[in-house]
Amino acid sequence: MNKLFMLLLILGGIYAILFLHQEMVNKKICECIWIIEGSNQANQHYGINPKYIQCDTKQSCEQICLNTVRNTKIRFKNQTKEIDFNTFLAKRYCPYNWEIWLKNLKYYLKEE
Repeated sequence: MNKLFMLLLILGGIYAILFLHQEMVNKKICECIWIIEGSNQANQHYGINPKYIQCDTKQSCEQICLNTVRNTKIRFKNQTKEIDFNTFLAKRYCPYNWEIWLKNLKYYLKEE
């Protein structure tokens, strides 16, 4: 019984570390999106168009951005066309100008 408990405890710890790492990566991506979309000078926090999605504060828009990154990771895993997550995200987040947006994302991800 003690061995089983220890195994479950270790596996739970590993899962928690992996989950926290993914959340840190998601937040880092959102920080980069914040910069790309104009930071405090932007009319729309995180580039979120209020015509389509209502968010009044930086915090609420940040949560929407985090949800978008999380959901896009799920969509990315369920598709086979794109092999790079950042490209997949760029095409979803900024479809009209995704090449430049992707270049900026890669630049700021390296910088941080």
